[in-house]
Parts: sequence; structure tokens; C-alpha cells
Amino acid sequence: MPRSLRRQLTSCLVAALGPGALVAQDALPADPAPVASGAAACGTWRRLAQPSAQYHEIALPRAAFAAHLGEATPGPAAGLRVERRDDIRVYAVDAAGDTLEAPYVWRPRVVRAGERRVTPLTAGRLQYGVFRYTFEVDSATTLAALRLVVAAEDFDARVRVEGAQRLDAERWEVIARNARIAALDAPGERIRYTQVRFPRSRYRFYRVSVTGIDAPVVEAAAYTAAAEAPPLVRYPDVKLDGIGVDRVEQTTTAYIGLARAALISEVELFASDTVDFARTARLEAISDTVRRPDGTTVLRSSRTTTGTISSFAPAVIEFARPVVARHFRLTIDDGDDRPLRLDSVSARGPEVVIAARFAAGPGAEYFLAYGCDALDAPRYDLARYRDRIPDSLTRLEVGRAVMYAPPADEAAAEASALGGWWVYVALAGVAALLGWVALRLMR
Repeated sequence: MPRSLRRQLTSCLVAALGPGALVAQDALPADPAPVASGAAACGTWRRLAQPSAQYHEIALPRAAFAAHLGEATPGPAAGLRVERRDDIRVYAVDAAGDTLEAPYVWRPRVVRAGERRVTPLTAGRLQYGVFRYTFEVDSATTLAALRLVVAAEDFDARVRVEGAQRLDAERWEVIARNARIAALDAPGERIRYTQVRFPRSRYRFYRVSVTGIDAPVVEAAAYTAAAEAPPLVRYPDVKLDGIGVDRVEQTTTAYIGLARAALISEVELFASDTVDFARTARLEAISDTVRRPDGTTVLRSSRTTTGTISSFAPAVIEFARPVVARHFRLTIDDGDDRPLRLDSVSARGPEVVIAARFAAGPGAEYFLAYGCDALDAPRYDLARYRDRIPDSLTRLEVGRAVMYAPPADEAAAEASALGGWWVYVALAGVAALLGWVALRLMR
């Protein structure tokens, strides 16, 4: 069957049976919820867990960004701008079968308040090549890293971090072992990494032991509360799709791919060599490919950023603004050095959360809908009194998709993706019904 004819027939089928006709067979709810006329404009519905309070927070799933939200809007370096979008809705279907909107607001991300710097309370030598420093931080602060201010230009040292609630405590908990700090100051390149990362901890005092610098060179420690940083989601399906070495351009190109598009803010590369290294790299988010008349292929990038990968620090390259993409290209400037061995890659992105108010009454079912492209941006009274929403909210689990209704002009392609002969059977049935009606009219 020609594709154009199939599209027309499928559009007729959608118009005859309603926008909810194309539903994934393996995603049908046990009791399909009725859909209001406005709600039918949303492409995907996912069932929410039953709320237990008036307010809950909902983390937007990966598919919502990949399929509908597009590229992230500009915002502060700490996360996404939380402005309103048109294509997200939270719906309630009450016991009477009526579909109502549950108002929501975008959950604000607290921007980093900046580092706080503290000087050592005590500093002394334990033994040759080992110095110990003790720092005091706010008692209500949760830390995930300490940045040491080191008054030295070239060093390669190991750090041990311990925590306690009292300065005179007999027992200190070890929270970081054998962490590395290093600095290289050479002509043409300057690398400095003095941040020690560790699991989230909450102590009043931190004790830092530095091995490898035989001098009291740690002047201070800087920290930022871990709660002030936006949480990141790690995507385990990222992998290296291909690696190419160009000896003429003196570069190594790595192609990075995910199974599905996602909202990405940083990519970490795990590279190795027999000696220390420090090289610049360029990371591009690939939007599409263009085929030239001469048969060559050109990759178009939607976002480009640069960074440094080295053996002195985690090789993390960040986008100033998160980007929705599935494929990336990383170009490493090797110079006259030999190419690095690229072992693996990791990708992470910010978690985006909304806070919704649930008040439809007992027996109601709730759904998260996205891809509501035909709807205008919502306007809720809830946005006028955000301060009344509790700071701490229980998160509602987002279930599987229970309905997927593509627009009419994409119905043929989506029906093919849903992949069953039932589409042809339904089209044949409609054609037979129309033919029977035509014969009755002719008689």
C-alpha cells in the first residue's frame, strides 16, 4: 500500500475512532480512563501512583524531554530555568469519569550560593611527608567535596579525609581514602586540581591528611553545601560508538551514543596512558547528519563546549546549558603526543521536577501527560502562592505509558512502529462499512 494512501486511510481511522485509537497493545490500562477533549491533545499519558497528601513532587521522565520538550532553555549555570512550558499536564480522572487538571508549578532549583572558605584550626606534621589539617564547617551543612587551597605550584599528593562531630573526638570516620590532588605548571599548560570528592556527609569537623608535600602548604579549605547543587541523573546506556585517530590533524575523535535521547549536562571520559597527560577537548551534541552530493556526510551540532582531560582530575566536560541529544562527538587535541587509550564514557543530566496539588477526591486516578503541543501554556492560581507549598514533598512514582496518540499526519508512521496487522484489519473494516453504506444509499 502506498505510504500516502495509508496515511490518508489511517487519518480517517483516527478521525472515526477518536484520538485515543492508536494505543500500544502492551500498554493498555486495565480500565482505560476517559479523556476530555482538551486532554486528548497530549501525545503520551503515564499513570501516577496514588497520592497520599495534598502536594507531591513528580520527576519528569527521560522520554518527556527526548520526545517533546526539545532543547533546554537558557538558565543559570546550576540548572534549568524553571519557566512554564505548554506541553506538560497533570490530569485527574474522578470517580464520575470527569477529567480535570491538577495544577502544578516547576520545582525551583536552588542556585549555588558560592563557596565558603575556612582556615585550618590546627596544622601539624604527623611524619615525614605527611601533614594533617583540621577544619570546622557549619553544623547544618551537608558536604560532598572539599577544595583545598594549596600554596604550591607543582605537586602530586594523596589525601585522606575524616570527619567527626567534636574536635576532641577519639574516633574519626574515614570518608575518603587515597584521593589525589595535583598541580602542573609548565610552559604552555597549567593544570590544577585540588578538589576531594566523597559520599555525602554531615560533620562539624573535617580532618585532612596530605601525603607527598613535605611542607605546611594547605592554607584553607573551600566547600559548597551539597543540597545547593541540582541532583544529576546518570544514564547507564551511554557507550563509545567509534574511535578514530587522525595523525595529520593530530586529533583523536570519539563518537558517543545513547540508546535514547536524554537531557545531558556533562560527559565524563575515562582515558589512560602510561604517563601523565593533559589535553584540551571539544564536545559536540550532534543534531543531524547531512549527505552531500559527492557522497560525504556532514554532522551538524546543536551545542559545542570545550574542556580539559587529564590524569590529574576526573575528565568531565560540561555544557553551560543542558542539551537534549542522543549522539555526541568528542575531539581530543593530541598534539605531538601519542593518542590516549579511551576506555569508557559516562553521561549525566539534571533532574527536572514539578510540584503538583492533588484534590480531586477519593477514587480519582492521576496521570502525567506530555506532548500536549496543541494546548496553550497553563495558568494556575498555584503559581501565585508558591510559598505555601511545603519545602519537603513526597515523590510520586511515574508508571508506564497507558496511551500514546500521535498527530494525524504521523499516524501512519506510528502505526507502523506499533507494528501489528490490526491496523490493516481495522482499515479494511472501515472500508467495508463505508462500502456497505454506499450500496444502501445507491439502492
